[in-house]
Amino acid sequence: EDTLAMLFEELDTLDAGNQRAAAEQDARQARQPATEQQARNRDRSNWMQQYNQNRVARMVEGGFTEEEARHLIETESAARYEAMRVAWETERSGEPFDPFASWTDPQRILRDSIGDDAYQRYLETQGQPTSIEVTQVLSNSPGANVGLEPGDRIARYNGERVFSITDLRMLTMQGNPGEDVVVEVERDGVLMQLTLPAGPIGITGTGARTRSMNWWGG
Repeated sequence: EDTLAMLFEELDTLDAGNQRAAAEQDARQARQPATEQQARNRDRSNWMQQYNQNRVARMVEGGFTEEEARHLIETESAARYEAMRVAWETERSGEPFDPFASWTDPQRILRDSIGDDAYQRYLETQGQPTSIEVTQVLSNSPGANVGLEPGDRIARYNGERVFSITDLRMLTMQGNPGEDVVVEVERDGVLMQLTLPAGPIGITGTGARTRSMNWWGG
């Protein structure tokens, strides 16, 4: 019994020592990630500041004044918040939420706030296309019937500027069946107008990657 008691006492001593060592190790690990996280936060903040400075420089090169460029970045930031707020209100109300709707698209909000001309220049400074490049024309489609070809660039649909496939999809939903619409197309530097029935043109293509330019948060 005396031997067992001694062994238990030794085990308690060892266990207490191990607990202290584990607590000290946990404290060191807790301090280390905090320091590393602070460094990462500083790096991220510095990166964002440099990123925006580079964007201002590109916009100035694209014809904006520095004041206009900085105001545009502020407007873009406000547009992102507005999209976030509208999405929040929609979900809170229990209404169906469409993440691809124009009122939840910060780029669409930005475009509406600054106008198409300024938005085109903005896209150019971001290295983004300002029209839709046709990559495929589907068989038996209105686009095929009027002679659209891969490589054509679609700039307007029914008088409205289109910068992305999302823009085109939204506009094709607005027409009435049986009506004709005019599509402005550029081919090899030559502008031409094609008349098609309202609705899907029947193409695949690429344009401004506006969704990839959005920064979502909470």
